[in-house]
Amino acid sequence: MSWLTKFYLALIGLILVCSSGMALSQTLPEFANGFAIKDFQTCEKNVAAACDSATSYDQYQLCLNKITAASYCKQFAALAKFVGFSHYNKFDVVNTYNHGKLYLLHLVRMGANYPGDYYIINSQGELVQVTAYSTTKNIDIKSAANYSSIIKDYPQAAIWGIVDELPQFVTLAQGKVRFIVRYEMLNGCHACARAGYANVAFDFSKNGKFIGTKLIALEKQKPVQ
Repeated sequence: MSWLTKFYLALIGLILVCSSGMALSQTLPEFANGFAIKDFQTCEKNVAAACDSATSYDQYQLCLNKITAASYCKQFAALAKFVGFSHYNKFDVVNTYNHGKLYLLHLVRMGANYPGDYYIINSQGELVQVTAYSTTKNIDIKSAANYSSIIKDYPQAAIWGIVDELPQFVTLAQGKVRFIVRYEMLNGCHACARAGYANVAFDFSKNGKFIGTKLIALEKQKPVQ
């Protein structure tokens, strides 16, 4: 079995685990005292330099485990294990929000035919998987006023995946904050027609505690003229 096959089998297993009723947020204890971004990014660079030349999945994992055993790598090691980090994966976005109480990360996966994965972590180590099915399945698009209009033309309309753009950050009343994430709706399958978009809020308290998700609006796909 090739390393690439092993990688995709491991990734499929991870997706299945993340889709089987997992809570909307989890806690990574390694981040409980804040996010050491410099150490995190230094560790990732060292992993790429040392391990991306590996010629097998097993060889890469051995290299990854060796590099991330260093004390400055503890946060990267924890998140890499959680997300199933592998060959040529990269956290290309690590942004800070709300005065260091929230961090948004974007993970690009090698060879993936989707925009990648977004994660939000607070300064207590609570992590929200923005792109996980366990998150999107709980978004009730049927509650939108224009849902009936959408399914009239796209009867199998459903949230399929995230749009490849940085979520919008908004400050709310009482110090609360919100990320607005844009998801694509398709008519039943990956290759099916686009039905429109769903704009979804991920709300957090002023201290960065995850409150929950809220559907803001659905946008119907305009018919091709």
